[in-house]
Amino acid sequence: MKRRLLLIINARSGTASIKNRLLDIIELFVIWEYDVTVHTTLRKGDAADHIRNRAADFDLIVCCGGDGTVNEAFSALSSMKNPPPLGLIPSGTTNDFAHSLSIPTNPIDAAQVICSGKPFICDCGRFGDQIFTYAAAFGLFTNITYETPQESKNILGRAAYVLEAIKNLPSYSPYRLRLDCEQGSFEGDYILGMVSNTVSIGGFRNFFQTVAELDDGLLEVTLVKMPRTLADYQKVINVLLGIDRVESSTLDFLTFVTTKKARITSEELISWTLDGEEGGIHNDIDIEVIPSAVPVIISKEAVIRPSI
Repeated sequence: MKRRLLLIINARSGTASIKNRLLDIIELFVIWEYDVTVHTTLRKGDAADHIRNRAADFDLIVCCGGDGTVNEAFSALSSMKNPPPLGLIPSGTTNDFAHSLSIPTNPIDAAQVICSGKPFICDCGRFGDQIFTYAAAFGLFTNITYETPQESKNILGRAAYVLEAIKNLPSYSPYRLRLDCEQGSFEGDYILGMVSNTVSIGGFRNFFQTVAELDDGLLEVTLVKMPRTLADYQKVINVLLGIDRVESSTLDFLTFVTTKKARITSEELISWTLDGEEGGIHNDIDIEVIPSAVPVIISKEAVIRPSI
């Protein structure tokens, strides 16, 4: 009996070049004896709605899209008691979550991994009543994933984010906020904050010295302090350009903890992003890990551990 596969396609993600490979991808799944049902998303939230309604009818869910499409899949599957495995064919601009799982960016190679790989049980995060797969973030560069013009992203890729972040750096104002978590309470003026479960955010590989493991039941909280001097500003720019890395031992520059849950409060409203998409405006938010949320298919040779 053939296994049933639901293929969710966001044909508008990234450069939309995935359209040229879809027949090859479907043919590969058929060769591997899958009965393929295709659903093309028409609006934001469509992938999540369709997976919620149809996931129980399938043995495997495959998402072809960017990080936003992956977020929708996790939002739907993480609420199920025994969700079917999720396969990923990255076709966005940065594909942070797929990068963290060592999933190939070539769509045929990614489809091959889905057919021959193994399940990896991933954690995800809960942000209020929303889900994120790899990062809830605010401040410097976190909004450029959806504010950077698509034309620039298509031409420049990751470099578009770097240029946009550097351009906007002088105009950023810090947020005065308080972090409460299992390790204690921390207060300060911060220009960037992230609660993450990834080794890549916004396409910035190795942006931080990370200890992230995607299945350890923990989230990383990183708060970067407002630069006070020209040297501090240069350090931030060097990090964006990949010249330097921010290490957790640089205590004068950041606050870094690992935790199961956290609460972040501030006097003013903060605009957040979830997996690179708009996450709402909040001044009091509870965040926690959802352990062992969704099985994701990865290569049998992949070893998902932090790059330190």
